[in-house]
Amino acid sequence: MIYKCYKCNHYNFSPACVKCGASDDNIPLNPEYYPEFEYRSEGFISDLFFKKTEQKKIDTKLDSILSKYHDFRSPYFINYCFLSGQDNLESSLFRDLNLFKQVLLNLGFFELNEYPGLLEKLIRSTQFSFNYDNFLKRTIHHIKDSLYTSLESWIEEKGDLFRYELPLFIHYINYKSLFIDSILYSKNEVTYLNHSDVKKICEEIYFEIRVERFQLTLENFNPELYITIYTIDSMDGYEFEDFLVKLFKKKGCEVQATPKGKDQGADLFVESFGQKMVIQAKNYQGNVGNSAVQEVIAAKEFYSCNDGMVITNRYFTPSAKELALRASIKLVDRDELQRYLEDYNSTIIETELETQII
Repeated sequence: MIYKCYKCNHYNFSPACVKCGASDDNIPLNPEYYPEFEYRSEGFISDLFFKKTEQKKIDTKLDSILSKYHDFRSPYFINYCFLSGQDNLESSLFRDLNLFKQVLLNLGFFELNEYPGLLEKLIRSTQFSFNYDNFLKRTIHHIKDSLYTSLESWIEEKGDLFRYELPLFIHYINYKSLFIDSILYSKNEVTYLNHSDVKKICEEIYFEIRVERFQLTLENFNPELYITIYTIDSMDGYEFEDFLVKLFKKKGCEVQATPKGKDQGADLFVESFGQKMVIQAKNYQGNVGNSAVQEVIAAKEFYSCNDGMVITNRYFTPSAKELALRASIKLVDRDELQRYLEDYNSTIIETELETQII
């Protein structure tokens, strides 16, 4: 059985987390594997005479709990997990565990009183099942004719995230009894998983993919696409504005440039998540003063924008910084623009690489 540790957020195959050692926070995907439903030895004599009877009682209780969990999972557990996880809900009502417990008790789930902590574990198993189902939706298409080709297809898409999700991948293959003849299973016991061997293969596949991509980048990347701060310095004002349009589009924003010379203090508008920002671009030889900040303040009001920004390849005077602080105008100077360029260039490289791979 696969577990997820809610203490260190690690997937594993042991009742006690192999990474941090936690057991109470290590939740199985299937509630049947909760330690509450395992017989605990009372000594040799007691085990000899009472183990079967006690185990039967535990199994009966387990069947009742699993049956009720199955009945109440939808809509109660599923909707509770969804509503309690919504940070934008103003009311704390949906995060009240006691209220949820009382709802279930009213429905007849009386075992929750008998097993302290059971409700929290059932909630986490429900959340875990969400994660697992979403993982399967994103992963099923990578299952090929062999274990190696399946891993290769999956890792090529996941990148280094494969290390985190590998236990989920292994669990699915084991659950479906796929690739029985592969090293995923021992020769003597089909349910035993050789995780270390599989992880070693995954690391080798990932390394080969990285080498191939790196070689493609070295062979095909166009340095002229790479923009440095000195490239910015060589631009005129209009070229700088045109580049900023490309930069913010690479950031995933909707961008609109204003007509040249008729901007009312606005060079471009950037919209993201429903928030509209007006930007004044200044490609100068010296530091930027108050006037640029005043222009964007006026443009913000004129165009009814949520935010305003001045972005430059130089720096701002102390008075410009003071005015911007009072008016809540964001200032992007040479140093921060350099960070923007680093992100932009990384995106360019990744885009070029994806084009080559396709």
